[in-house]
Amino acid sequence: MTEQTKTTEPTFVLTRSIHAPQETVWASLLQMVEGAGQGGGYHREGDPAPLGVGSVLLLDLAGSQMREVVTDYDAPNLRRYAIVAGAPVDGYEATIELSTAEAGTDVVWSVWGTAHNDAGREFMSFAEKFLSGAIDMLDQLSTDAG
Repeated sequence: MTEQTKTTEPTFVLTRSIHAPQETVWASLLQMVEGAGQGGGYHREGDPAPLGVGSVLLLDLAGSQMREVVTDYDAPNLRRYAIVAGAPVDGYEATIELSTAEAGTDVVWSVWGTAHNDAGREFMSFAEKFLSGAIDMLDQLSTDAG
């Protein structure tokens, strides 16, 4: 997904309008990512450090250790990543896009992944619920900080 546009429809898309400036929402997003990384830790910092392109984060989720790699990063607008190990699906990639809106910031979190069995379908269902909760947390953190 690096430097190109996905040609398939996302598996799911989560959206939210947050009543806080885009820079505040971006800072809250990075705070959340850093917190998630504390469960497993950084394997490698990216450019810009620590969460930019090439960063590798080890995450303990859904009973598995997953390896997340950032493939595109354009602060404060876009963070794109792929889970390259630990998820029972093929091609798990996600894009978080922020844009300034009249009431604050619009967030669009798009996820792609192909499930070939029950474990994969259960994982994608878990991912959608987990990321929905993550957007709730992002909203709360950003609103509190803004």
